[in-house]
Amino acid sequence: MMQPPFPSPDPGPGLPGTDGMMLVAPELAPGLADAALSDMGMPGMPAPPTPRLPETALERWSLREFNKYPDELLTDEELQRLAGHITKQAEGDRDYWQSRNDRMRNDQNVFALAATQGALGHEEKSAEEKLAEGVQETVLPDPFIYPMKITNMTAGAGIRMNMPARAVLQTTDIQKVENYAADWWDKAREQQMQAQYGDPLRRIAHFNTLRGWITILLMPDSSDAHFPFRLLVEDPMCVYPRMGDKRWARCTHQYTLSVEAALERYPEAWDLLKGYNDDDTVTCIGYFDTLYHCIVIEGKPAGRMTSGGGGGGGGGGGGDPLNDTQVIKRPMRHDVRDVDGTPLFPWTIVTALGDLSAPPTGSDKPDTAMVGPGILFGVHEIYNQLCRLVSMLLTNAATGVNPPTLQLVQEGKTVEPVSFKPGARNFMLYQESDLKVLDLSPNPGNLQPLMTILTDRLNKVTVPSVFFGEGGSIQSGYGVGLLTNAAMDVIRPYRDALKMAMQLLLRRALSISATITASTVPGMTMTVTQGILGRRVGGVPFDPALIQQTGTGIEVEFGEVTPQDKATVAAYVTNLIVSGVLDTYTGLQELGYPDPLLIIKRKGLEQLFLNPAAAAMVGDLSAYADDDELIAALIDLNQRMQAQQAATATATAAAGGGSAPAPNGPNMPNTAVPPEMQPGTGQPGQPPPRDNPAQQIRRERNRAVARASGGSLPAGG
Repeated sequence: MMQPPFPSPDPGPGLPGTDGMMLVAPELAPGLADAALSDMGMPGMPAPPTPRLPETALERWSLREFNKYPDELLTDEELQRLAGHITKQAEGDRDYWQSRNDRMRNDQNVFALAATQGALGHEEKSAEEKLAEGVQETVLPDPFIYPMKITNMTAGAGIRMNMPARAVLQTTDIQKVENYAADWWDKAREQQMQAQYGDPLRRIAHFNTLRGWITILLMPDSSDAHFPFRLLVEDPMCVYPRMGDKRWARCTHQYTLSVEAALERYPEAWDLLKGYNDDDTVTCIGYFDTLYHCIVIEGKPAGRMTSGGGGGGGGGGGGDPLNDTQVIKRPMRHDVRDVDGTPLFPWTIVTALGDLSAPPTGSDKPDTAMVGPGILFGVHEIYNQLCRLVSMLLTNAATGVNPPTLQLVQEGKTVEPVSFKPGARNFMLYQESDLKVLDLSPNPGNLQPLMTILTDRLNKVTVPSVFFGEGGSIQSGYGVGLLTNAAMDVIRPYRDALKMAMQLLLRRALSISATITASTVPGMTMTVTQGILGRRVGGVPFDPALIQQTGTGIEVEFGEVTPQDKATVAAYVTNLIVSGVLDTYTGLQELGYPDPLLIIKRKGLEQLFLNPAAAAMVGDLSAYADDDELIAALIDLNQRMQAQQAATATATAAAGGGSAPAPNGPNMPNTAVPPEMQPGTGQPGQPPPRDNPAQQIRRERNRAVARASGGSLPAGG
């Protein structure tokens, strides 16, 4: 029961239970009464603001421990506790994904041809022992070739970007955003290829194929004026994400750096690392969620680092004063969000085959080995057996040059040594010595069925032989096409994952450009293809506000990953276009043209140039900044010529001389160039043009623009 806040100045009988006191409402300042009633939940009054609930795991931990949000000012002692919390969380992430990383490590060893294959019965012997015993050991290059083949096929297909328009008249803005996205990707490739990473698309495709995972970090980086983004295509073995309700909620990025690289990237770590040599290595842990990002660094001597999974390090190493964990990047909001303000996880993480694992039972730890398996999963034992069989065949073939022998010596008489070199001659004593060649190897014909079975299994689980141009006995185009389409079932999930990863990456790049880069980098420019000749032009201004209008829903398509008979496909598509079954745009897409609209525009301009009148009026193409200006000028000249033709017909009819021919439809009339447009003559009321035809064309274009805008032409044209 609420206690009375003020005693009555004139105590009366009062209310029951108030000991003679009465409830008296205090005098409140104007406006406070409404607030008080609102706080008491009175109907008709605005509700009080709801306190913001913690949104991420780091916020919940920070509020429980410090009663602060992570990006608030934390003391040194609180930062140290935060570093310990992130380190402990990183250890839990490594433990959760341990079986996944073990599988990836095995795949990497097989891919690098470093796994111990051995010949049957000699697996545990050293290379020197095998050489001394004449063991022929073979390591086939197939595990290296298969991932490289799929990587080259998917990355070599090339990407094509398309931005869906929200309105029919939004085509121009859409094209500008598409041009910006293409230019952004060109700059990203340029930056990545200057380092050891190589082409980012091939690197993404490589991890997608071999690891089965794609992990890409994209964040703003205002320190680089040319490319104000931090793009990192990371090895999935170094990235440990954790799921939220519907999507990835957070992750720890655990990696090692040399002290030199760490100090270059994080200068604030000098106090922690100043006692190290440049070549020593340290462990870094990056924490990321939908709101925050921070970096923890652990300084340990290189010889005492504890490895974990994909290069991440574990706990401490004793009483070394440098063996400390320190937050070198305080928790801060990375502000990566969509154009509508929705926070975004800065990592793009995609798995090609998804989660194929079974749910854990009881308190068992989940088996993450089957989450996103790569192309080499399931081929290890087949590959080992195939290598052993080939080794056995080589050993059998080698016995023809140096076979095992059984030599009989009687009565202790010395027998001349026997030579088995090719072409050697040996003499044997009758009844005093005997020599027999021992053939202990199986018949090679007995091994052929096993070789066929293993090779067939290997092709079915990795890259079918048809992708290497091997059609077997099938010679017809239909048969080869059938094999190719069936083989595409192996490639399709990896191609789809690569497409989705590139799509999400480009959408994130557009979001960062519109929400962050627009305010930190003034005067954003891009390099685009302009003009009918397709010339690359740099320094073209780009307004990031266009992204707010068009959205970030850019789509990515890949070209064909298998070779095709272009002559047959071209004839087939052409027939469909001529018959009206297929439109021109879709037909050009089927033929593999990356920009069908550009081809259609060039084709239309070509038709205009084939008209003698148009060709005479266009003159020098350098007079136009791009093909849009050229098209506008041609339309204006066409309208003027049709107007003059109509005026001539009217004048002729008035003079009794009959009517002039009607214009030839909406296209450019195939007539002579009007007298006022011929070189050496001037427009009525204008000075004669200069001898340069480009200047004359530019003057005509300016007049058209002035008429359209209702303005006046400046002096001199």
